[in-house]
Amino acid sequence: MKFIKMTLVGIGGVAVAALLLTPKTAHALVAALVQVTNTTANPVPNLDTERNARIPYQSAYVFSQSTTGDAVRTITFTAVPSGYRLVAQNASANLTLAAGSTGAFGALNADGNFYLGLPVLASGPLGTFQGFNYQITAYFNAGDSPQMEIGGDFIGGAGQAAILTGYLENCSITGCPAIQT
Repeated sequence: MKFIKMTLVGIGGVAVAALLLTPKTAHALVAALVQVTNTTANPVPNLDTERNARIPYQSAYVFSQSTTGDAVRTITFTAVPSGYRLVAQNASANLTLAAGSTGAFGALNADGNFYLGLPVLASGPLGTFQGFNYQITAYFNAGDSPQMEIGGDFIGGAGQAAILTGYLENCSITGCPAIQT
């Protein structure tokens, strides 16, 4: 009986020692295998890959009307390259219109299909300088040619300008999922 009691105490002691030593051993082993250091020479990457893959997009178009009078001008901006999606964030135009004109209109299109209305804001005491500058969110897929239609009573020979800005999303990184409508 004494022999069995000593054997059980010995086995219990070994079990307790194993329980006490195992977590420390395992922790030391894990610490040795996984060691992250963050120095300026070897930084840990912690940036948003999709955001870093964005390419700035800016397309400007300058034009002048040859004659004075009401006209509608269709401006075609740089097409979205294959493998990318354009996220347009700002649309603006500077227009020179005849004094006393009732105003102009603008619209953003995707290959001829109406997309977004852009009301033109009047400025200047004579009403000759008008334009708009809108923060927008508009999406154009690869191959789309964003277009802006601007209409008004333009002054012949005067310079007009339209600009579309945003960024190109790399579809090989983001997958460019379908836009939910």
